[in-house]
Amino acid sequence: MKVKLAAQVFSNSTAAALDNGVAQTLTKAAVAATSSYCKKMNDIFDVVNSVTSKCSVPLRKPISTNSYRYEFLRESVLWLQELQALNAKKRCSFINGWIQSINVILQLRQRLDEYQLPYLSTRYLCQDGLECFFGKIQFLQKFPDARSFTDNYAKIASASFMWAPLSANCQTVDDQLELTVAHFLMVGAEEKRQREKERERIRERRVRESEKRKGERERREGERKRENDKEGKKVEKVMYDCNAYFSNTENVRKTTEKV
Repeated sequence: MKVKLAAQVFSNSTAAALDNGVAQTLTKAAVAATSSYCKKMNDIFDVVNSVTSKCSVPLRKPISTNSYRYEFLRESVLWLQELQALNAKKRCSFINGWIQSINVILQLRQRLDEYQLPYLSTRYLCQDGLECFFGKIQFLQKFPDARSFTDNYAKIASASFMWAPLSANCQTVDDQLELTVAHFLMVGAEEKRQREKERERIRERRVRESEKRKGERERREGERKRENDKEGKKVEKVMYDCNAYFSNTENVRKTTEKV
């Protein structure tokens, strides 16, 4: 049996179609019981597939101890027990499986309260993710050996862009192509921002170092210019003294006699 097809039968759409048939007298009034059964099973499927608080379906939001979803599960156990009693002479082992699964969720929810974890997303407790993963493995190679399994695992882990095959006996999990692409785009955008920040820091550091070198060069040039000006003034003073000395005829005569 395909679980995902059974889940589509026990849906709000089926319940609404049956109710519409009863309202328009297209079917017998007893069909309303089947409609109620489909609606109840649809709600149970929704609660045990809770994902995130942003989900548009209220029953698919995470379970907390004080939420009506928690009370709904407790009421569902009683409803399933009544259903099991009514079908005691029939082979309906799935009812007992539902009761056990819901009791485990209720106990897990109580245990999480001890660790101060307020929410429980039951979607990640089912085996659909595991079935989807092995569906991808078999999609790459029907009967892989140990080495091929390792290679295929590496491909899936590095890429993770593959959809589970349509023939898979499970419901696809939410980490599919669009979410994977969105994640990589988000990570890529964050890495791009980090690279831009790093480039900006490098650019600012280079500007500061350039300004520092420029200031140091201007300081050395200023010192060199002041030294040159000082030497030039000394030379000018010597030349001025020489000119003043030799401008006197008596001094020239004495210098000539000495020579």
